[in-house]
Amino acid sequence: MEDKKKNKLISYVVASAMGAMAAFGIMYWRGIFDATDIDTVLAFISDGFFVVGLLYTGFGVMFYIVNEGILDIIGFGFKSLVYLFTPRRLDREAGGYYEYKIRKKEERAQKPVHFHILWIGVAFILIALLALAVYYMV
Repeated sequence: MEDKKKNKLISYVVASAMGAMAAFGIMYWRGIFDATDIDTVLAFISDGFFVVGLLYTGFGVMFYIVNEGILDIIGFGFKSLVYLFTPRRLDREAGGYYEYKIRKKEERAQKPVHFHILWIGVAFILIALLALAVYYMV
């Protein structure tokens, strides 16, 4: 159990560090080191963290959607199309869509879920909103 918590902590730290590096890259690209007043610095901080937070949140929502199995029908359809237009034939013993969905659900149960991306994205958006609030107060 301890290894599972340690791996989860490592995934949070690595994803947060990558997001922070991307946010600082955006801030650098915008010219944060050339800014002369605090308003501009706060605006750049807000921009950097908001862009990365939005991307992380979007990917986190996509991971959630995929983990729930909503897109299984698309995978089954592509698999059926491949078998339809190639010399290989669909194995009728494997069953139809219901069996495919059950098999995919079992496969997903064995894989780790990447919801930490969603929560890091939300945290980055909150940091951006905090910087924006301070921007409007100054």
